[in-house]
Amino acid sequence: SSIETPRCWSLKRLLLSLQKAKMSVTQTYSLAHKARAKLSSEAARSNHNLRLLVGHANLLDSLMLKLADTERQQESWFDQS
Repeated sequence: SSIETPRCWSLKRLLLSLQKAKMSVTQTYSLAHKARAKLSSEAARSNHNLRLLVGHANLLDSLMLKLADTERQQESWFDQS
């Protein structure tokens, strides 16, 4: 299943939704890839929209933290096996 992100959602609401969501690692990587692409696209514009830059950066940061935590959990599990 894919995660839908309506344009009307605030960043805070989206981040809270992501924290509650049981996304797979693949879905998380996919969403992080999209956030990074949108961040890069907005950063490349001559007339930056600061709200979008900060929003995409915060979303990407949250997703990367989630992925790092998942990786630590997997490494811990492998070390115990």
